[in-house]
Amino acid sequence: MTWSRFIPAGAFVVLVVFLGIGLTRDPSLIPTEMIDRDMPAFELTELYDETEPVTDLDLIGAPALVNVFGSWCVACLQEHPTLMQLNQDDTVRIVGVNWRDTREDAKRWLQRHGDPYDTIIFDGESDLAIEIGVTGAPETFILDRIGRIRYKHIGPITSDVWRDTIRPVFDALAMEEVTAPKPVTDDERPPANAGLTDIVLTDVDLIDARTEDVSKTLRCVVCQNQSIYDSNAPLAQDMRRLVRKRVVAGDSDDEVRDYLRYRYGDYVLMSPPLQLNTILLWGAPLGLVLVGGMWFLTRRRQAVPEPAAPISEADRARIAAALAEQERDA
Repeated sequence: MTWSRFIPAGAFVVLVVFLGIGLTRDPSLIPTEMIDRDMPAFELTELYDETEPVTDLDLIGAPALVNVFGSWCVACLQEHPTLMQLNQDDTVRIVGVNWRDTREDAKRWLQRHGDPYDTIIFDGESDLAIEIGVTGAPETFILDRIGRIRYKHIGPITSDVWRDTIRPVFDALAMEEVTAPKPVTDDERPPANAGLTDIVLTDVDLIDARTEDVSKTLRCVVCQNQSIYDSNAPLAQDMRRLVRKRVVAGDSDDEVRDYLRYRYGDYVLMSPPLQLNTILLWGAPLGLVLVGGMWFLTRRRQAVPEPAAPISEADRARIAAALAEQERDA
């Protein structure tokens, strides 16, 4: 048996691997697009005082851990003891983003488990979360002293994760010689959610239709191959609400898609653009099938039938005797 006989089996194994990767992939673990980008401009309020504004400028000045959490988040409880320990370290600034929560629930949760944060930004409707490409909680971003996102960790921060992964990044940023940014005045600062306060479109039927059309082209980043229109996931609901806001503000359909693509990458598109990675994803299985088919046809054409075994003299005598007997009987 030659090695070529194993080609079909090998091709089948590769196809199964492709299928297995697709089925077992955790949709929440998508690469972040925000690394080495400035923290987006935002203006929200402090959790404990809804009259106290918190903006992106408040995150400038020293490296910071920006931790996304919620009272509803089970995994947040797992990392909370680590955050409470870090709160004792004066060199670590921890900023909380209370996501998709109510103020009352968040306050009760922190009162019960402790408050490790220097500042807590209340983000009840995912305004900031979507801006920085959040897919779930807990997630933690590391910002340098000029407010640029340098690292993102998905999942709970355990003591091992802190020691082996996050602390080295944080210490390296603290040691960096970064030129102090020019102070930004209110006149120079770009407005948070620019354009979303201006109502350009007022036709409700058209707004609904465009929101539906665009939502059907955007993927729910925490679901398995569902659009945000079809999904009931909380993040999908927030993304639909954002799509509607941007449609009302006058964004074109492509501008809305580009807005989310900038934050979540091509994965957020139900029909990703034709690029090398998508060509490999869809073309590799088809190519394997074609190669396997060509190999099979080539083998069939090249196959040489084995010659029939020669008839022995004894067999010839028996055949002749049988024929002679048939003639006598006739």
